[in-house]
Amino acid sequence: MQKYNKIEIENDEEFSSEIQRLSRSLNLCNYNKNIDAFDLKLKEFEKKSLNQTFFDQEEYLNLADTIIDAVKNQIDDLNTLQVCLDLSRLHCGVFRLYESKGIVSKMIPFVANIPFEYTESNRDSIKDYLYSFYYWKVIQSLDKDNDDDAIISLFKNNKFLNSKEGSSVRETVLRSVISNNKYKKCPYNVNILEKLLL
Repeated sequence: MQKYNKIEIENDEEFSSEIQRLSRSLNLCNYNKNIDAFDLKLKEFEKKSLNQTFFDQEEYLNLADTIIDAVKNQIDDLNTLQVCLDLSRLHCGVFRLYESKGIVSKMIPFVANIPFEYTESNRDSIKDYLYSFYYWKVIQSLDKDNDDDAIISLFKNNKFLNSKEGSSVRETVLRSVISNNKYKKCPYNVNILEKLLL
């Protein structure tokens, strides 16, 4: 439940677990001299939030903004990408920070490698990233050499796209490509993609 700038903490253990997860990720970014200070701020934020049974979303997003600023120069490092993703587990507004910091193109393929790593807070934004990743995968295959085997393999052998959680992403990607004016002119392409919808 959200009240103005406050988000109620419905489960203390889950909230603390997410803070601890973020703390562990942060500590793997030992290339940054400010990590200890950020970790301390996180613990202070956790204590304050639990005491008042809600957390201030502006305060959290400001902290997330500061952390991403501090680590984004190492954005190709997997630990950095994990920190950035873990920050979104408590608030989907972190995805807007990815945009403002210019790191979306790095986050999308990282998310695609761990598609089941989401919470209720960031589920929809994660699915948007997965849609973008797989949509462009199909487009690239069609543009490159109409590699039907690659497209079929992408959908048939992908654990996420064939899961209950990924079914909506799969369907949306396929329908989007089918309706793309460039590709719907080719009955052969449409036929293959429509078969994958079944």
